[in-house]
Amino acid sequence: TEPVVQRHSLFDDAQALVTGTLFVGLGLLLFRQAGLVTGGTVGIAFLAHYATGWPFGALLFVVNLPFYALAWRRMGARFTLKTLAAVTLLSFLSEAMPHWLALQSVAPWFAAIGGGLLVGANASRSTALRNRGNRRATHACGMSRGSAGPATISAAKISA
Repeated sequence: TEPVVQRHSLFDDAQALVTGTLFVGLGLLLFRQAGLVTGGTVGIAFLAHYATGWPFGALLFVVNLPFYALAWRRMGARFTLKTLAAVTLLSFLSEAMPHWLALQSVAPWFAAIGGGLLVGANASRSTALRNRGNRRATHACGMSRGSAGPATISAAKISA
């Protein structure tokens, strides 16, 4: 027989959104402090931020805008609205965290590994647990998912 699928409560969803976004925000803060860049929409936002000096959080939000229409059609309203909430919170945290947590120096190797683990562990957890292992679920933070195999995260140093 088919297993019974139970939806998460609104509280469960909110708690997962805040917790996961905080982990990803910390990982991106490490990347940013070390001048690293990653792939996906986050990587595009990082490159634009480094090139122009415009606020990373605002760029992250804007770069993700075109994907909401696609997500709405392919994944539905619920998924799209949760993703919009996550990206909005992440955009805010990306600008606020450097004011709340001052890092004087971060070794690029540590930022790449630590930031990658914070971003990647959260993505793996949310895909496996929140979406019951559904590989179609996407993650807005520079993750690359193939149809077979684990998620991959990469970071590169941008020289000034």
